[in-house]
Amino acid sequence: VEDKTYEEEEKKEQFEESKSKTLNRIIAGIAHEIKNPLTPMKLSVQMAQMKQQRDPENFPEYFEKTSSLLIEQIDNLSRIASEFSTFAKTTVTVREEVDLASKVRSVVALFENNPEGVRFETDMHDISSAMVWSDNKQILQVFNNLFKNAIQAIPDGVQGLIKVDFQIKDESAFISITDNGCGIPEENLQTIFQPNFTTKTSGMGLGLSIVKTIVNIANGEIWVDSKVGVGTTFYISIPLIKPGEKPDDVAPQEPTPTENQ
Repeated sequence: VEDKTYEEEEKKEQFEESKSKTLNRIIAGIAHEIKNPLTPMKLSVQMAQMKQQRDPENFPEYFEKTSSLLIEQIDNLSRIASEFSTFAKTTVTVREEVDLASKVRSVVALFENNPEGVRFETDMHDISSAMVWSDNKQILQVFNNLFKNAIQAIPDGVQGLIKVDFQIKDESAFISITDNGCGIPEENLQTIFQPNFTTKTSGMGLGLSIVKTIVNIANGEIWVDSKVGVGTTFYISIPLIKPGEKPDDVAPQEPTPTENQ
């Protein structure tokens, strides 16, 4: 019993150390990405001031163009701050009984009414309940993020279709989410779950890193298969609660593996 307790405590310490290292790396990334656009933004404002003095006739057109660019950069900086705030909250979790099957059904019902007209096909294999250890609120972020990404991956002119499959395999809940979107280039697959800050609107940001962290804290795994021009499938596997098991009986995995399955 003492050996088991020591092993569990050691795993928890490793987990906390991993979270701390990840957080420090993300903070460094934030500082870098926030600093990058500030100099050109400052120069744009200074140029606008000079334009107003030297060419007042054409200033309104210049100002409109410059202000649009500045607003875009500000929006992206705001997104970075929001994503970091969300990621930071995942370091404080509650391990409680969560019905994963119910969560999947509720999020699908929400996203089925999407303005893009993307259709959902869901197969729950007659599973009414699947209890796992997770954070009741954070687990919703996993499916919110994956469904949002799947919808956004559908190219214009294509009838979007997202297939959700929920099964029980080897005492774990097994979920796959497949879209018929643009797909992910192979060179991006190995780093897709790593924190990635970018001021470009196409950047994945922290979304998938947050997803990976939440799934790992639930002692689960997530991986992805994708083909450009065909679509993408995300797979999630989370162990079911065993009879008599308590939240602290199983220490969570480290939150940020850097490679796919």
